[in-house]
Order: sequence, then structure tokens, then C-alpha cells
Amino acid sequence: MTSKKTSSSETKKNVNKKSLKGNNSTLKAGLVFGLGNPLLDISATVKPEFLETYGLLPNDQILADERHHDMFTELLKDYKVDYSAGGDIQNSLRVMQWYFVDTPFIAVYMGCVGNDSNGIKMETKARRDGVNAVYMVDNEENTGACVCLLTKKGKNRSLCAFLGASLKFNVQHIRDNYKYVENAQYFLASGYHLAVSVESVLCLAEHCHKNNKVFLFALSATYICTKYSKELLQIYPYVDYMFANETEGREFSEMMSWPTSELKD
Repeated sequence: MTSKKTSSSETKKNVNKKSLKGNNSTLKAGLVFGLGNPLLDISATVKPEFLETYGLLPNDQILADERHHDMFTELLKDYKVDYSAGGDIQNSLRVMQWYFVDTPFIAVYMGCVGNDSNGIKMETKARRDGVNAVYMVDNEENTGACVCLLTKKGKNRSLCAFLGASLKFNVQHIRDNYKYVENAQYFLASGYHLAVSVESVLCLAEHCHKNNKVFLFALSATYICTKYSKELLQIYPYVDYMFANETEGREFSEMMSWPTSELKD
């Protein structure tokens, strides 16, 4: 699903698309700027009984609550775990970097982590994958994490997320590190971040509008269209390209009162 802001010209789009299609010699560090909710992904293959202990279903995605207070400790004690720098935007930037291995740190990523070992671990993982993680650090909340519990030889995947410090980001961190904004040409923000700091998303969107840059937006979840419709409508006029799956696209169409929900239209 795509959209273009009315003030953008086709010339701008053609020039920008060509620059991404060039070889690695045309790329530079900091070309892409991402804003999202960083979560340390913790993956492990576990026994079904582990899920039952914490009231988890084999294929599900939930937010952690008081039932899961001891789950992280028990997981580390009883199972081998793998760590990676996660969260939707950070994952997207890591994958993008795989295509440009000869030019590291094409992407700069911002989000909030806690002042703890998991925050350090995630930054190390991100930078090892070629993403320049410029995190805001919160001294009160722990770094957010998402536990991925695999069963049935990896066919089933149960996700349990603790958002923690990822909800603490504020626009001042962008202003304090504005050189990264000025250097970038492509900006990618997450719908999830509308629940954290719509001011931060607008800061980037307005910068793109004023400086003839490209603003990309991932809708992220259907509830963004209902629970955060006001915030979504604030940033929508600035969006050059919007990413959504079929369900999210239909929900967005309904929110906008478009006369069709057919994807082909």
C-alpha cells in the first residue's frame, strides 16, 4: 500500500529511487534514518510445558504482564538463547544492511533503551549487523525485550514482549543529535511509535517535507488505525510511501472512508 504527499513532485521520486539503485560506491553512511521501538529479541526452543507454566499459547503474540515476571530468568537458566537487535524498524534496517555489506552504517537508528546490560547487548548486536544505533538511554525503565519461544521444531512461535524503555523516547533526543537527520535522505518510522512520541515522528516528517527528502511509514498494526487515528492523520499528509499488510491496508481504507477496500484498487 503506498501513498504520496500532494506537494511532492514525480521528479523528486525518480531521483531518489535512482540513488538507492546505484552500486555501493554511490551510498554513504547515514543515508537512511530509522525511528522505532527497540526490543532485544531473545529466542529459544523450549518444551511445551514452559509455555503452559506462563499461560502462553504455541502461536501467539502478547504483551508481558505480572505472570511473566520470572520467565526471563527461568528461560536463561534452563535453555540456550539467541539474541538479536529487534523491533520492527530496527529489524528492517538490519535486513537492508545485508544488501550493502561493503558499506556499513548506511542506516542510523533511534529509539530508547534502559541503562542496563540488555541495552548494551542490543547496541553491540545492532552495530555488528552494520546499523548505527544512536539510542536514547532511560535511567528508570529496563530495556524492552521480546521473547520468542519456539516449539514443534520451530513450526510454532509464541511471542511475549516487554516494552519497557522503548516507550520513553522523546523528541529532544532527535534535536540533540540532529546531525544524523540533516545527513539522511530517507526516513522510516513505525506506526508503533505514534503511541510513544508523535512529536518525534512529525519532526522527521516535516524535515522531509521542507528538504525534499523521502518519508516512509510502516503502519505496523491494525489498531494503529483505530486507537491512534488522530495521530496517524497528523503525519499522513507527509507520507511518501506507506507499508501495510492486507489487513492493515483494509483497516486504513476504512479509517479514511475510501469507497473501496479492494487491494487492486
